[in-house]
Amino acid sequence: MKQIGIPAKITFQFAATYGMGRIDPATKAIKFFKDYGLSNSAIETIGKSFDSKGIALIETTFIKSAITYTGSEANTIIILFKQAGNINAATTLSNSLINLSKSGIIPSTFNNYGIMSNITSITEASDALVKGITSPLIKKLFGHGIKPTDYNTLGITNPQMADAVDQIAERYGADGLNALQKGIKPDLINRLADNGIRPVDYESMGITTPQMAETLVDTINRAPRVADDFAVAIRNGILYGDDVTSNVASVALDTTNPDIIGRGMNGIWRNNPSIVNTNLTNTDEIISLYRNTLTDSYIDELVAANPEQFAGKNISAIKSEMAKLREMIQNTKDAAASANPPKYFRNNPLEPSFQSDWLVENCAEIWAVRDAILQGSKIENIVIRSVIIADGSLKPLCKNCIETFSDLIKATE
Repeated sequence: MKQIGIPAKITFQFAATYGMGRIDPATKAIKFFKDYGLSNSAIETIGKSFDSKGIALIETTFIKSAITYTGSEANTIIILFKQAGNINAATTLSNSLINLSKSGIIPSTFNNYGIMSNITSITEASDALVKGITSPLIKKLFGHGIKPTDYNTLGITNPQMADAVDQIAERYGADGLNALQKGIKPDLINRLADNGIRPVDYESMGITTPQMAETLVDTINRAPRVADDFAVAIRNGILYGDDVTSNVASVALDTTNPDIIGRGMNGIWRNNPSIVNTNLTNTDEIISLYRNTLTDSYIDELVAANPEQFAGKNISAIKSEMAKLREMIQNTKDAAASANPPKYFRNNPLEPSFQSDWLVENCAEIWAVRDAILQGSKIENIVIRSVIIADGSLKPLCKNCIETFSDLIKATE
């Protein structure tokens, strides 16, 4: 074979591989690969790594895809065939390479599609094409850092799911990918987003599993029915009798415990039985009474008066959450006082409020959240919804509550 530049050791290697008396097919194989453009080292690799059947399979692969593979790409493929190790794996590799080439994906372009030069990666990419995921979409997904070997983990099993994952990655970037990697499907991510909860919020809200995300969505979806039932019970005098003067009702649902439902109505300058019944008639005294129900000392009074109700509850945790609520209320007042111009209740500089007609603590949402806290809820787990008592229609948050509950989940759709 000296006339075509093949070292003697390669000829001997092929002769040994094919066996005595089969020098002609060995010589033809060497010439085939040399004419194809393979380097001597690649041809030597073939002779050392495969038996005659494996060599025939490689020849067949090159013949079938001769238009696509040339030169250095052929050398890459030989290395891949060496990885295969047996005829079955080599056959899978051969079919995968041919399938990829039909879509214009060749070894020199593997990096554009996130395909590594190994059998697993190539097979996964080929399988994606078989499932209808096009080469442009594979390339687009890799633009987000998603490789074909990631598809199973992310649940990408068809073109529709591939499109959905692409849209999540496009919209939310690394946070969206992180959510997908946790098993949270695109549909669930979108349902959360419809309620103002984006992947960037998941960590702070403790959304780490699909189950937690699903529970949160279920809680948000349940809130309208719970709020409506609350309004009906008020209208019918079932809960607080027939002399209710409040016009807004709120519920606070716990995403981790469906048994916790905080309830509250608006109004702290008159009797508000959703907080505590009072016979006081002086407005200032009533306001002072209701503000006091947010304090640690009042919680101690409640626990002492209702030991069975608080049995087994972590009173320190309840006080800690109530302190958070007080801080949220104070932050709203500070923001109102710092506004330009400052905002006050009825021009009273001692009572900052974004609403000129009522105090920050007047809102039903405050008292629904307080009620949920007393039942053991953490503020970060609360979903709130408010309705008009008269007809159950949605009541949007006022300017004060938008500020106070900016980080809470609102079931407002």
